[in-house]
Amino acid sequence: MQRIGYTTDKSSIILTSQCFAYTNVERITIPSNVTNIDSSAFRGCRNLKEFYSQNSKYEVIDNALYYASSKTNKILLASTINTTKISTDENVTTLGIYAFYDMPIKSIYIPTNITTLNSYCFNYSDLEEVVFAPNTKIKNISTCFRDASKLKSIKIPSTVTSVYAKAFKNCSSL
Repeated sequence: MQRIGYTTDKSSIILTSQCFAYTNVERITIPSNVTNIDSSAFRGCRNLKEFYSQNSKYEVIDNALYYASSKTNKILLASTINTTKISTDENVTTLGIYAFYDMPIKSIYIPTNITTLNSYCFNYSDLEEVVFAPNTKIKNISTCFRDASKLKSIKIPSTVTSVYAKAFKNCSSL
């Protein structure tokens, strides 16, 4: 399976937990009748290259899929291309659970506007280096880097007041 698309009719579609996880999907089109996408729906799709959205709840910016709400914008899923720098759109504040899970990303720059790194967002990725923007607002390091065994470099910002237990478990290259 390389492409996922749906017909747009009146019935609602919910993409449930891991419904397309670990498939070889390369392109995803989100139609207007999708009402919910579980954070692990596309987990581990290492060949994912393109997103298209026909749905006002989901927006594509720099080839990453965002859930847009009145409170926050959250990256739900990043593609395998152009993922070394997260969009600097000031409305984007959160990296969702599984956003970069098991993705072939090598390094990432996390801009000032990102305030939350959800658990598992970089787990099992090929991530080697993490760079936070000066004046970052990150306060907690959760288990977002757990099992990122290739991670070699991360400088924990002075704004961080809490590092969760097992935050860097199995980061054997640190």
